[in-house]
Amino acid sequence: MSEKIKKWYSQGLWTAPMVEQAVTKGVLTAAQAADIIEGGDGRGPDIQPEN
Repeated sequence: MSEKIKKWYSQGLWTAPMVEQAVTKGVLTAAQAADIIEGGDGRGPDIQPEN
């Protein structure tokens, strides 16, 4: 799923907040979101998945 979201983000179909929401829903990890949004420094955005 991360590859699809990455493609959608690069096409402008998804925004950064939408990618971050995918982390809170457990669809992506924070590191995957960072890779998509920031180009992948591995730190991830400052968000946590819902428990």
